[in-house]
Amino acid sequence: MHLILRCLAAVLILSLPALAQDEGSLLDQLTAAQQSTATPTAPDVLFPDMPQGYAPSTETLEAIDTSLRGYYDYRIVQYEHRLAVFKWQYLSSQVIFYVVIAIVLIGLYFSWMQFHRDQIGDAPPAVTEISAKKDGFSVSSPVLGVIILVLSLGFFYLYLVHVYPISETF
Repeated sequence: MHLILRCLAAVLILSLPALAQDEGSLLDQLTAAQQSTATPTAPDVLFPDMPQGYAPSTETLEAIDTSLRGYYDYRIVQYEHRLAVFKWQYLSSQVIFYVVIAIVLIGLYFSWMQFHRDQIGDAPPAVTEISAKKDGFSVSSPVLGVIILVLSLGFFYLYLVHVYPISETF
């Protein structure tokens, strides 16, 4: 039990320096990296080549200018929206991380309480069983603390495998 608590404390302590850095600096680095990378361009669909011998009028040039300004204004709004989404995801992932750590620590505390109660021997131990039918998961124990411990660590494992992984976005 103490080994598990020490491992969780080590994980939390090792993750604190990364979480303590200024949240703006990480986002600034991401946006700078995005701006510095050149993206391959497709054929120019927005501004196709003028036919040979065609001299556009002033109204046509103004319409082209207005169209291009509208396009680039739209792209600016798109990038601002993406940045806002990344900022929200960054903040919400930190909140979710702390909630998961709190849930696991509470589960470990409850399992410690059950182990401690069973060691004192206040009441005769009753067999407790939990099963999940989808893949045949089943836990049966006379000590309720073991079941709480298994559920807490299982929840933490599922969080690490399915929620926490970071993947390249661009």
